Amino acid sequence: MAELFLANNRVKSVFQLLGRRENDMTYSLGWALSQSKSFLNKFLKAQLEYAGKPSPHIVVRLQQNESAEVVPLNEESKSSRDKSGGLTDIEIEDDSELFIILEAKVGATLVEWSQIEKYYDRKSFTESKAQFKRIVTLTENKDYAQQQWDNLHDEKRQEVHQRIRPFLKAISWEDVSTVALSAMKGASHEEKRLLRQFTTYLRYAMRTSDVKSNEVLVVLKRELPGTKIRTKEFIEKYQAYVHPFGQNWPRIPKNYIAFTDQGKLSGIHWVRSVKTMIHPETTFSELPPSKGQEFLVYELGESFVPSKDVRVGKIAWGKFTSCMLDTLFTSKTIADAHKESDLRRKSPA
Repeated sequence: MAELFLANNRVKSVFQLLGRRENDMTYSLGWALSQSKSFLNKFLKAQLEYAGKPSPHIVVRLQQNESAEVVPLNEESKSSRDKSGGLTDIEIEDDSELFIILEAKVGATLVEWSQIEKYYDRKSFTESKAQFKRIVTLTENKDYAQQQWDNLHDEKRQEVHQRIRPFLKAISWEDVSTVALSAMKGASHEEKRLLRQFTTYLRYAMRTSDVKSNEVLVVLKRELPGTKIRTKEFIEKYQAYVHPFGQNWPRIPKNYIAFTDQGKLSGIHWVRSVKTMIHPETTFSELPPSKGQEFLVYELGESFVPSKDVRVGKIAWGKFTSCMLDTLFTSKTIADAHKESDLRRKSPA
């Protein structure tokens, strides 16, 4: 059998022809769920804790609009999203038995709470007679998603949070891959062939998404965001770091965070833990009032640096960049480390 190459990259799975963008991965999951009864049953039972038995009438829908408006597969219409409270990535419905809305994210992105509220308020969800209803977020770090929900402290929305929380479930792409592999046992030959293709594709698509990765967030500003407080002094005092949640800052933390001072790398820290806070000034008195916005608060490990100076170099100046840990030790500048890391991310699996 001949090997297939796409732009000099070997194609190991038919799903790989789609790509590894968010919609590509979502459509691939939807197809696999719809074509493998074994996978669908395992997914519902193992990941969503559904105790029932799906009927022959179960339906998997992609890009479902509340108004049932048809949206082309290759088009994600913002206007359509705004009209109906959002297009759902995947819906799984089985008459009056179950109704599941699944929202998938890849990369350093979480599902916004406002989006979860829209899904919960959708007429199709609220009026469904299904005995089992869930809103599922599919992310690269399900534990962090759960932590986000558990740390929501907006008093005005507390009642809404409590009402929606029992319907929420977070799973990871790694969970999906594990279930697909386990579903091969007892599956038909055709299903096994499909699931082998699908799990091969997920390994390709997730290759830079390992929560054990050596990715480093490199902060380029000397001061804490929105303040004149020197980051170096803040870390020395608290062994912690604070930045806004979103607002052009990361929503999912990396495993390492590094800082610069006087034009060079000043320290790299392993991230011990991360939590969200709406009022970090209650813990760190130097910080100005937060005005109700959310922040990520990092607890940092001990600092370490390469034996040689690593200058910032010629890099598009902004708030932060990202590199792989080893490149900060083998490159002359942070700019070079960023370039090398970027090349690796774009290289074939």
